[in-house]
This record gives sequence, C-alpha cells and structure tokens, in this order.
Amino acid sequence: ARQIVFRDKQNISDGDIQRASKIPINRIYDLKGRKVISCPFHDDRNPSCSVTDNLFCCFSCDAKGNTIHFVMKLREIKLLSTSVIPISRVKLTFLT
Repeated sequence: ARQIVFRDKQNISDGDIQRASKIPINRIYDLKGRKVISCPFHDDRNPSCSVTDNLFCCFSCDAKGNTIHFVMKLREIKLLSTSVIPISRVKLTFLT
C-alpha cells in the first residue's frame, strides 16, 4: 500500500489539502465495491452511507463531507482552522 505522511503541520500547504480532499474515498477505505455502505460513524445495521468518489453522506446520522472529513471523523481529528491540521503526524494508507 502507498502512504502519504505529513510529518509537520507547518509543511501542509493549501494545495496539499486541496489534493487530499479529491482522493476517492475507496482508495483509503474498503467499500467492497459498493456505493452505499454501513456508516462507520454509528451502529448502522442497514447501509445508510452513500459514497461517490471523494464525497460521502450518511442519511441516518447526517455525517457528510469529502475525503479529508471522512479520515478526520474516522480518526477523531479536529481542525483548529481550515488550513492547518492540529496534529504532528497524519498517515493515510491507500488501498491498492
């Protein structure tokens, strides 16, 4: 699997954030070839989370956003502002 590692939040540019937000979610999370999955953010017995390219929306818990929002929610990361990630290291693993 390929990896992108951001070692220092000071080195993350707006361009890095833009590019990461456009990565298809199925490259970082196994969707098993489906477009609607059980939402990973709540106890979801019936698939309610729609995933299209780099966007997701859960019709049950109202979680939605792009690839960055998906990873942040999975790893419980919060942003201090729209341009910095307040952690020293974020590691995204891409499925191949």
